[in-house]
Amino acid sequence: MRIKILYTIKLIFLCWLCVFACGCAAVTPDPSPMPIKTPAATVEPLLSPTSATIPPQYNEYTVKLDIHPSDNTVTGTEKIKIVNTSGRVLDKVYINVPLNAFSENASVRPVLDEHIDTVFPDGINYGYMEINSVYVCGEEVEFKLDETVLSVNLPAALPPDEWTELRIELDAKIPVMNHRTGSGENGMWFGSFLPILAVCDENGWHTDPYYPIGDPFYARAANFNVSITTPPEFTVVGPGVPLITDQDDKKITEFSTKLSRDFAFAISNSYTKSSITTPSNVEISLYTFSDTARKPELLELASRSLEYFSNRIGAYPYSTLVIAETRLFSKGGIEYSGVIFIDSDYLLASESFSSITHEIGHQWFYNIIGNNQIDFAWMGEGLCSFLQEGFLLNDVELDNKMAEEYAYLQSIIPETIPNTLNSSLGDFESWQDYYNIHYLRGKMMFYSLYKHMGKESFDSFLIEYNRRFSFRIASPKDLAQTAEDVSGMELGTFFEAWINEPELPHL
Repeated sequence: MRIKILYTIKLIFLCWLCVFACGCAAVTPDPSPMPIKTPAATVEPLLSPTSATIPPQYNEYTVKLDIHPSDNTVTGTEKIKIVNTSGRVLDKVYINVPLNAFSENASVRPVLDEHIDTVFPDGINYGYMEINSVYVCGEEVEFKLDETVLSVNLPAALPPDEWTELRIELDAKIPVMNHRTGSGENGMWFGSFLPILAVCDENGWHTDPYYPIGDPFYARAANFNVSITTPPEFTVVGPGVPLITDQDDKKITEFSTKLSRDFAFAISNSYTKSSITTPSNVEISLYTFSDTARKPELLELASRSLEYFSNRIGAYPYSTLVIAETRLFSKGGIEYSGVIFIDSDYLLASESFSSITHEIGHQWFYNIIGNNQIDFAWMGEGLCSFLQEGFLLNDVELDNKMAEEYAYLQSIIPETIPNTLNSSLGDFESWQDYYNIHYLRGKMMFYSLYKHMGKESFDSFLIEYNRRFSFRIASPKDLAQTAEDVSGMELGTFFEAWINEPELPHL
């Protein structure tokens, strides 16, 4: 017995040496590893939140990319400092690799038939990301890349609240296409490009497919240090203030950002820059390769929109916001932390640029306050849509428009499948149905909540929601509990009807 005890003490001591050396903990693997989570079909009963009491811990990405625009290829390395916030011992981690959704034999098509000609105007073009090797704390390890999911076996199990570091060596091919990541004659853009650690929570690992509808991405806030090498004639734009150096006929552009859901950037040899500084001292920069005289109009709208959301919810936490022209399948914009991609056709033809206000709203609702966008898209889309109306309309105009849209939604909702807010992205077959539910029905719910609570209480709810869940992940029950706490009302029946019942509740 004494020998066994001494052996156990020695083993524990060696385990802690490993922890201090590289953040890995050598303990017995968890006999019941976390499952891979599939999309939820229902919303859980509304309960009190727990996430607001957990101290935040953040992963860190250190990335070096060498981009070759002549053949649309990328080589690089990505280091991920992984903090185990799952509450479980982990012997494996999962990383989402979204670019592989655009490979030739992908099992889930990331583009609907209705968008094929817009995404691929010159014919379907494929891309991919290859993972050449993976290291954990300097030790090469086994991994499996199954389309958009990279699974990595850890050489030593990782206890809760401990950390380890992965290094991934990769090669990529960027398709010629109009999408979040893509390329064209004016440059290349990289949205939802980097491999990102999947969220691991009480439901398991979230490794959802790259659905062709909505924003099929779900990530924890993290810090990013990204170095991008390009030919010298290319301008690289991304979040924050870049550091630019020249080396051996190459340009190296480095970014460092804190507390972001993802890192998006674009490169072009034709970008021109226009900028404006908001009253709260945020520099908004617009990078375009198309010739338009409406740049001041767009920048002024972006400035007013940023101030509106900052005053109503909480201060914008970054010093810059970048709006970069790209080619997209949607005639509007797509949001990332500190970056908005705007479509060329929209830039040249839009009457009002109103979607810019919506995308700036997403700087708060998903980028600052995270949520599961696959299962609960309404938490971002519905709330941003409602607050966008508050920016554009006075009280009378708002009431009139909501009444009109409610009547329209009431007329089409019996034939819409699915028609409840507890619908996941994978449940929809068209963008129009997805829009009618998660944008429009979600907007109606928040308008109804606004009228139910009253403006003063609703505005206090927004501020408190931002205070509780900035740079964290909020669930529907977290949102509902915050509204109850601020208003003093019992709102379980209200949210149950709007989220789960097929019929529309009364406004």
